[in-house]
Amino acid sequence: MHSPLSPDVGVPSHFESLDSLSLLHVPEREKPIAQLPSLLCFRDDPTNVDFHYFRQVAGYNTILGGRDVVVMLPRELEQDPNRKFPAVYMLDGENLFEAFPSRSPVPRWQVARTCRELIDKGQMEPVIIVAVFNGGKAAREADYTHVPHPEWPSNSTGFALNFSRFLFHQLMPAIDALYPTEKSRAGIIGSSLGGLFSLFAMSEHRGIVSKVGALSPSLQWDEGKLINRFEQIDRGEDIFLVAGQQESAPLRNYTSRLYHLLRGNGWNVSTHFQGALDPNGSHNEISWRSQLKLVLPFLYPKLSK
Repeated sequence: MHSPLSPDVGVPSHFESLDSLSLLHVPEREKPIAQLPSLLCFRDDPTNVDFHYFRQVAGYNTILGGRDVVVMLPRELEQDPNRKFPAVYMLDGENLFEAFPSRSPVPRWQVARTCRELIDKGQMEPVIIVAVFNGGKAAREADYTHVPHPEWPSNSTGFALNFSRFLFHQLMPAIDALYPTEKSRAGIIGSSLGGLFSLFAMSEHRGIVSKVGALSPSLQWDEGKLINRFEQIDRGEDIFLVAGQQESAPLRNYTSRLYHLLRGNGWNVSTHFQGALDPNGSHNEISWRSQLKLVLPFLYPKLSK
């Protein structure tokens, strides 16, 4: 099903070691990763998509081990090596691609297939997907939550600031150095706690994250206090916000509240679902896979020539 890539197939012409990466003038703990781990390249035959797989990427700010990272390259890169593409950082990376095994038996989002279909239909522009694996249940709960939960064990949650610094100050510069990314249009997409983190990341790293897909964001984690951050932020970027009618009342209510706040402040928020509530939506991968087919065209519609 998957064929290994030869050295000159699927790898960008400017692919090189990051040994010579010019480090930013930031504190040592936030310097970009100087050397990504060994690279596995292969092509997924059904979608004809190239994957670059980096095992156990770690930085100063990662806890409980490294995070696997998979970069999915659009075939348009092969057709036009000089073209730049937006990079979309997607959380819970092990659940996104059928081509990769997962720790959990949940259905995959079929990201490669969805992107290819939407691009071929002219509904979205080609993008580079950067899928970041979650590192396991304990690491996920620590990474994706911005404040500790009072009922959870001490030091087990509330490390989103650390993880966001890893993503945007350490991993992102390394990705930008390796691939032809359009830096000003980077986005992030996550679901559940990943949706919560995506919203936190936008509020914390203004100017770095310009587009967000927050699916079933667990805003009830801090009883909706994260929403208060957006009351203080000027009109900004594109946000696709959605919760399912089959989900818990607190999650639905907080999501709808944030939706109306952003709309009232002039943000470009998707209006596909009234009040950001999907009548058929549930808190699972099947719903998020379906919603992704709306998220990507909203955040990255096909550009007119």
